[in-house]
Amino acid sequence: MKSQELQKVITYYEKGQLKEEYQILNNDSSKIDGEYKMYDLSGNVIITGFFEEGRKNGTFKNYYADGTLQRVTNYENNLRQGTTRIYAIGGAIIQEAAFENDTLAGQIKLFDEEGKIKSTTIFKNGLPTGPVFDYYENGKVKEEIIYKNGKPNGRTRHYYENGHLKLEAEYINGLLDGQYKTYYPTGQLEMEILNERGNKSGTLKTYHANGQLKSTGTYEKGGLQGDFLSYYPDGTIKNKLNYKDGHQNGKNLEYYDDGQIKTESNYSNYGRDAIIKDYSTSGRLRAQKSLKNELPAGTWTIWEDNGDLKQIENYQHGKLEGIKTAYHKGKKIIETNYLKGRKSGQALEYFSNETIHVSKIYEFDRLHGTFIKYYKNGKIECEGDYVRNKKNGTWKFFDKKGNLKEKVIYEMGEKLPTESH
Repeated sequence: MKSQELQKVITYYEKGQLKEEYQILNNDSSKIDGEYKMYDLSGNVIITGFFEEGRKNGTFKNYYADGTLQRVTNYENNLRQGTTRIYAIGGAIIQEAAFENDTLAGQIKLFDEEGKIKSTTIFKNGLPTGPVFDYYENGKVKEEIIYKNGKPNGRTRHYYENGHLKLEAEYINGLLDGQYKTYYPTGQLEMEILNERGNKSGTLKTYHANGQLKSTGTYEKGGLQGDFLSYYPDGTIKNKLNYKDGHQNGKNLEYYDDGQIKTESNYSNYGRDAIIKDYSTSGRLRAQKSLKNELPAGTWTIWEDNGDLKQIENYQHGKLEGIKTAYHKGKKIIETNYLKGRKSGQALEYFSNETIHVSKIYEFDRLHGTFIKYYKNGKIECEGDYVRNKKNGTWKFFDKKGNLKEKVIYEMGEKLPTESH
């Protein structure tokens, strides 16, 4: 039999600091044998353990930089076996797990840095099996989930910190299947629905904290079907919606708490297209909008509560296009031109008598071109040019009679010496 010879090996970091100390058999670098140590850049031991002919055997320990224990792992023939423990810097155990042939087996426990239990999970063949518990800091159960073959199976319960039930659900092979309920911290039922193989099914009911019905509708194959009604806490109607295959369809109504209509919508094309009307509390039309493929489309008109026109804007493919006009007390005050959602071309601002106050040019959302500001009598107050949002060239300033007061020269926003008159 050939004798075994040991050679000592020392490795170093790039800048020369000691990194590892160990021995190898017969000059074979793959066969570490005996004690093993690794150091950090500061020279602190961070790993200790034992090898037998290149395989980990026995206890391996990891350390924090200050020398306190970080992890203890047991190996047999290079496989994790038995209990592995992980510690916080302060010394408290924060994780405890059992391994069998390098596979999780048995219970895993997680702790906070004060040593209080956070969760427990039982593993079999590397998969969670049986009850899994999560805990609050006060030790009360936060979640309880039953696992089978690595997936939730059976009843799941979540709890509030006061111990009251928060959620209960049934799972089959990881999919929600059966009754699903949620609760308020007081214990009052918040929502109930059935699930079939992961899809909501049957009647949905939600409740206000005072126990009044909040909403009710019907699910088929995971999508809402037919009428969906919702209510204010006092029981008055809030919404009358209609669904088809999970999408809003046809006439849908939203109400103020006094029963007045707030919004009237008509949906088509699987809920992607709509004409929407918003009303004030007095019943006046406040806005008329349309959607196409879920994006703003066509002309949108907005009114003040007193019925005065407030704004008109146009959309194509979800972006502002053409002239957007704003009004005050029914009179035009701003006109801005848009191209594919960006300010482009001439924009005008008006005095209350609808004479021009400001004329400016935009390009790609930036001021770019001639800018003119007028007095109310129609005389020019100032004029000049913008280049990419910066004043550029000669700007002239006038009094109300049209007399030149001042010339200012700008170079890409920087003011140069001026002339006074």
